[in-house]
Amino acid sequence: MLPLVLRFEGLYSYQEPQEIDFSSLIDAGLFGIFGKVGSGKSTILEAITFALYGNSDRLGSSKFTYNMMNLKSNKMLIDFEFLNHENKKYKIVREYRRNRNNFEIITQKNAQLYEFRSNDWYPLESLDVEPIIGLSSDNFRRTIIIPQGKFQEFIQLTPTQRTHMLKEIFSLQRFDLQDKVSAFNKNNLELLNKNTGRLSTFENVTETQIEELSSQLSTSIIQEEKYRTEHQNLQEVVEKLRQLKETLEEQQSKKKALEKLLIEEKGIRTLEKQTKQYEQLSQGFSHGFDEQNKLQKKVNDFLDEQQKEEKELLLLKDKINQTEKEMASLLPQFEALADKKIEEKDLEFILSILRDQAEIENLQLRSRKGIEMITEEEKKETSHRNLLATLQNKQKELEQKRENIEELYEIEKWYQKYEILEKQIAEQENKISKNKADILSTEKQFNPHLATQETLTRVIDEEFSKLEKSNETLREQIQNLTVRQQLSHYAMHLHEGEACPLCGSLQHPNLIDDDVSEQLQNLRNKLLLGQEKEKTLQKDRRNLENSFSEIKFRKEQLAKEELELEKLFSNQKNLIDTFVWKKFRPTQKNDFLAKKKQALEIENLLTEATKEIENERLLLDNTLKNIEKYKEGIQGFRDKENQAKARIELNSKNLQRLSVSDYAQQSQQEIRLTLDSLKSRNLEIEQKQIALQEEKNNLLPKVAKKEAMFNSIAKQLHLAKTELISIEKTLLERLSTTEFTTLEEVKRIVHSGLNVDENWAKIHQFELEKNALSEMVLELENKLKDQVFEEENYQTKITELASLAQKHKESNERMIALKTEKERLEKAFEEKKNLLKEQEKLERKAQNLSTLQNLFNRAGFVQYISGIYLQQLCDNANVRFHRMTRNQLSLQINENSDFEIIDYLNEGKSRSVKTLSGGQAFQVSLSLALALAESVQENVSTNKNFFFIDEGFGTQDSEAVNIVFETLLSLQKENRIVGIISHVDELKERIPITLSITKDEVKGSRIDLQ
Repeated sequence: MLPLVLRFEGLYSYQEPQEIDFSSLIDAGLFGIFGKVGSGKSTILEAITFALYGNSDRLGSSKFTYNMMNLKSNKMLIDFEFLNHENKKYKIVREYRRNRNNFEIITQKNAQLYEFRSNDWYPLESLDVEPIIGLSSDNFRRTIIIPQGKFQEFIQLTPTQRTHMLKEIFSLQRFDLQDKVSAFNKNNLELLNKNTGRLSTFENVTETQIEELSSQLSTSIIQEEKYRTEHQNLQEVVEKLRQLKETLEEQQSKKKALEKLLIEEKGIRTLEKQTKQYEQLSQGFSHGFDEQNKLQKKVNDFLDEQQKEEKELLLLKDKINQTEKEMASLLPQFEALADKKIEEKDLEFILSILRDQAEIENLQLRSRKGIEMITEEEKKETSHRNLLATLQNKQKELEQKRENIEELYEIEKWYQKYEILEKQIAEQENKISKNKADILSTEKQFNPHLATQETLTRVIDEEFSKLEKSNETLREQIQNLTVRQQLSHYAMHLHEGEACPLCGSLQHPNLIDDDVSEQLQNLRNKLLLGQEKEKTLQKDRRNLENSFSEIKFRKEQLAKEELELEKLFSNQKNLIDTFVWKKFRPTQKNDFLAKKKQALEIENLLTEATKEIENERLLLDNTLKNIEKYKEGIQGFRDKENQAKARIELNSKNLQRLSVSDYAQQSQQEIRLTLDSLKSRNLEIEQKQIALQEEKNNLLPKVAKKEAMFNSIAKQLHLAKTELISIEKTLLERLSTTEFTTLEEVKRIVHSGLNVDENWAKIHQFELEKNALSEMVLELENKLKDQVFEEENYQTKITELASLAQKHKESNERMIALKTEKERLEKAFEEKKNLLKEQEKLERKAQNLSTLQNLFNRAGFVQYISGIYLQQLCDNANVRFHRMTRNQLSLQINENSDFEIIDYLNEGKSRSVKTLSGGQAFQVSLSLALALAESVQENVSTNKNFFFIDEGFGTQDSEAVNIVFETLLSLQKENRIVGIISHVDELKERIPITLSITKDEVKGSRIDLQ
């Protein structure tokens, strides 16, 4: 996994948005993140791991989002882009918001994983990055990004935990074949049991049994052939007798059928006569009857239509007469309509004159009111001008008293900086006092006599050396007493004349008979006590080293804090030198504040005066606008008055029949009612006259059309009646040529609906059947000539044939049964041979699977492979560990799959890794972590490997730091990318590119690339 870009804000000490572009850092190969303790260095790693996995190793699961979000922020955002081992680009975004109503409630607003394809980001359904990166959250922190305090976790894991970790990282579960082998074994066992069961059904299938069946089958075949031949010969005889019997029966049947047809022949002849008569009459009269019916219907239709048209014509003529009567009664009113129209126009002119006269009176009244309002507004104008002059004079006086506000703000900023420096100096002095007290307390606690580290170490080493010698002496004494005790045990069982099991002697003088058990137990107790003292001294020595390291670190920190204090004093002095305002003094801020307060009061008064001036100017402008508006209004009233007078003069000249004086006593509303009534009446007369004329005009063409239609129907009716008479005359002439006297008789026959085709078919069929039966009877009589059939002989032969058929059937069934049984046994014997071969194959497979099951049982093979991977890790780690320790120490795996140290300074003896010092433990952890990262890289086939170390390197001396740095530089040449988080300045100076973390008290932490 390679990081590309990390963006975040509102996380721990970071308030403002931060962005890290890893491209330049990755190109460098080795980079560092440096800053003071608590500045927010480790937050960068936690931002990456939290973005990927959504959990916090530092905070656990309880309210971790609340604790992660900066207390001054309402939003926490992490946006991380990275490449996986397949060189695919991904981005994951997590955003959280603080609840507006409850400060402690943090809700997730957005969480989305994206993949970069086709120059765009596409969201994925799942947030699970483990399949993408190939590492779980825990293993990611052990191999790629190792958080602070987790660096030595790999060597501290139990063998089981370490095996599980390697299994996840290197996908060793593919070697866990126990379930597959068990499934194969179970399946093979089922097949074996089935095969055994099937074999048990073939126990009685033998070659002897098959040979016996073959002999019986040969005898049965000969017997079946004999019966089959006899049956075929007798069957031919019976078949000839059967055919003769059928011929005789057929001749008798056909003869009876012929006699029946001869009886039916009279009815057929009658039907033939009726059919011929129907055909003749239909041919001569059918068409004439059809034409007669059609013409009669046509005459009836014309009569009905003629009556209908005559009735409608009479109705139309009545309507025309009624319309002409109404028009005659309306004629006098219609002729007077022109004069009424003139009166209508005169009334409209009179109404317009009266409206204009009323408008003139109203306009004159409004003009008088407008003049009064102009006078009032002119008085307001004078008042506003006087007040505006007074306010402008007041503004000038305040301007003369005004201070330079910008300068006051600059002075205030200076005082703020000065106060911040004073606060920082006080805090720094408190830190220094606290550090001095802590150093003194630590020295008194671990070194009350204030001796040097070398002196205390020498005293402990001398005491430890004495204990080692004393314990070695005790071991020799215990060894001697143990041998003596064993010899005493042998001596108790020796007898004169019996061979000694040690030397073979038959004589045993000076037998040892004393009991040393109590003495031996006392020595062992002393040895245990001495060993405990050794452990105590070793622990004291480690505590001593740690204490002096802590004191050294605190003193270094104290020196840095004192240097920082001097820097603050220098900044304070430089700030005082920048104080250039002679009106004030740097130490007398109260004078400045009083002056500032007075200046702000003047500013407020100036602001109020300016607002009042603007307000008065606005009021004056509004007053002037009102005066102008009123003057324009009065002029408009006068223009409208002149226009109204002109309209009155024009309308008076247009009056013809009426005059204004005629309506002087009526109101405009009364005149309007008179006008509307006159208009309505005139319109009603005009519309009624038009409607009556239109109705008459519409009726006249309809009457003419109806008269034409009536005449046309009368002509068509006359023609139809003539044709009908002609047809009836023709039919009577044809009737005279027949045997019938009336047309009704003929019509009844023609309309009887006789089916001619069916009758002729029936007659024809009768003739065919009669002729066919006659010929067949004659033919059968000739066929039976000179032949005799005896029923008794025929039945005897049938009985003999049935008996012979039964014998043949039984013989054939026996032959088929023997043949089927023989084939079954042969097939079963062949299947038995195949099952025996399969049985042997399955038994061999069962033995092999049993061997494999023992191999893979309880994940033994996985543990074996894990051990190989662990040994490879150990070998790869030793390459760097040897270089770091100058070949003094080596790492190995013991029989319990745990780590041990080989100490070449002590004859190559092994000891626990827990006996290493803090610096040595760091070296072996770094070597293992680098080896593990390399193995992960090889496992996922990546071009570049990324590795992040969050350790302070404070446990390393300068020489060890050089070795570590050389190791890190060698990684750069191996295409490895390593990031380091530390506060050690010596490393910062030697790393080519770094990120510097600074923490501001107000704005929070900030990241700078250096």
